[in-house]
Amino acid sequence: MGIAGAIYLGEKWHLLDPLAGIIVSLFIIKVSLQLGLPSISELLETALPKEIENEIRDIIMRIDGVRDYHRLKTRKIGTIYAIDVHIQLDRTISFVRSHDIATEIENKLREKYGKLTQISIHTEPLADG
Repeated sequence: MGIAGAIYLGEKWHLLDPLAGIIVSLFIIKVSLQLGLPSISELLETALPKEIENEIRDIIMRIDGVRDYHRLKTRKIGTIYAIDVHIQLDRTISFVRSHDIATEIENKLREKYGKLTQISIHTEPLADG
């Protein structure tokens, strides 16, 4: 349209061609950013969206025996999720019960996010206080 306008409207409209080129360039830049930024975020392994982290928190806190959690770190690796978390448990429970709670959390998270989800759970006693 820029070239056609410059040709058919006369010499005083010769700026239509470069103006059209600038507009097309802006559209190309916009689409490039829309396509490129998500890829860059994935390469940098940024955290999962807050909605997903909130779902993870809810799954963890619904498990019987979990008193609290902290140091939740999430990221996407290709098509799978990686989840690292520290859970705090009553300091008087047995080692076996601690392991069972961590396994239950792993199972619930894999049920929700897929069997290939990479999960690391560190159990620790809840501090006195």
